[in-house]
Amino acid sequence: MGGNLPRLLAACPIAVPSVRSGLRREAARFLDDTLDEAERRRITLVEVDSIPVIINLVRQHGYLSVLPQSSLARVHRPPAMIRLGPAYRQSLTLVWPRGAFAAEIGELMISMMKMSAETRPPAESVPDHRPPNA
Repeated sequence: MGGNLPRLLAACPIAVPSVRSGLRREAARFLDDTLDEAERRRITLVEVDSIPVIINLVRQHGYLSVLPQSSLARVHRPPAMIRLGPAYRQSLTLVWPRGAFAAEIGELMISMMKMSAETRPPAESVPDHRPPNA
């Protein structure tokens, strides 16, 4: 579509989680920031509350979606992606059941995440997954 993002967004249905989802709110914010009111009226949103189903709609049926990059990490031959700017990153929370070992589990998880963060390359060195001519 010659790099015309509004035209692309209007040309294909967009699979999104339900309105209650934080991911949906981020997708809506992206669409609001990217499209004017007339362009937003031309898009088709389809609610799907399963990321694997959304990925299938994208891969097999020509849908678009806004997904966490991590949801595509284990997908063999993932679809084309364009990384959105840092303003659209979601904050995630680690949760676990309360119980006798809750504090120990929490400390273990935090230490594991700190170790992982120390070995991860800086965000700016992670390559964009932009398709050619995007």
